[in-house]
Amino acid sequence: MSYINAQAGNSSSISAIIKVSDGTANLALQTNGSNAVVINQNQVANFTSTGAVTLPAGTTNNRPTGVNGMIRYNSSTANLEAYVGGAWVTFP
Repeated sequence: MSYINAQAGNSSSISAIIKVSDGTANLALQTNGSNAVVINQNQVANFTSTGAVTLPAGTTNNRPTGVNGMIRYNSSTANLEAYVGGAWVTFP
């Protein structure tokens, strides 16, 4: 696995970003040495924390040009929505 680790500190005294590889095709994004996101060789992302993922958010008028599979939070309607089958649909 390769990993990129962001560490706190003065950038003049220590490197703030460290890249390490163990020879696998996996990539881990870390903070202070703990994995936050692991992306495997099949491009499957695993969020390993007990926190949450914040989705992109905006009003109905801020919607991007849709591509099937997009998800976002609609702040106009206070709903999660996805672009499915060529249209924005609300999550139940």
